[in-house]
Amino acid sequence: MASSAAATDRAALVKEFDETHAGVRGLVESGVSAVPEIFRHPDPYASIPFAPHGVSIPGKSMICHYYPVCPEPERTMGIVPHTDPGVLTVLAQDAVGGLQVKHTAEDGGSYWVDAKPVPGALLINVGDLLQIMSNDRYKSVEHRVIMNSHEEARVSGVVFFTPGKRGALDFYGPLPGLISSENPPNKTLRAKLSLSTSKYKVIVDEKPQMEMLRSATAK
Repeated sequence: MASSAAATDRAALVKEFDETHAGVRGLVESGVSAVPEIFRHPDPYASIPFAPHGVSIPGKSMICHYYPVCPEPERTMGIVPHTDPGVLTVLAQDAVGGLQVKHTAEDGGSYWVDAKPVPGALLINVGDLLQIMSNDRYKSVEHRVIMNSHEEARVSGVVFFTPGKRGALDFYGPLPGLISSENPPNKTLRAKLSLSTSKYKVIVDEKPQMEMLRSATAK
């Protein structure tokens, strides 16, 4: 009953406002400083109890992407080449695809390879911190996402795994079990979490995140 009465009152207010032919401009010129009640739309879900679902895990973040069809993919930039700063990245993508991984050729050059979707499979990317902790045994993957040139939208979900915060003077370095006289620690591969989890910078075929870490920690 209350909602029906409120709807009736609002309809009457709107009708009254329309009959004045004032419009929004007329309200401003007449010196109205408060928003009339008929322009206010309270959140219809504000009174509904909210029950949280799922479990919050420190060091994990999830992002879902929806890429519509791009009419001019050759003139549009997708996600620029980069490496992920965390430990692991888990990607679930539909059949459209769009992810490309950089490979190194025998002559030292590089080229991009399509990471073609496999139905029912998850794609795992090694991140910068895992390369650091594995003492270069596992390589961080430089990748990019090209624009969607297919006839249907692309949908993907990605989960990033990153260690929690440590002390200001603590570094992430190679795990002790992976260090030996034959495999000494790579001293340029230790990095503060603040460096390895910094926001992506715009890098277009320049120095990837891992090389930025090497440069920053070698100083």
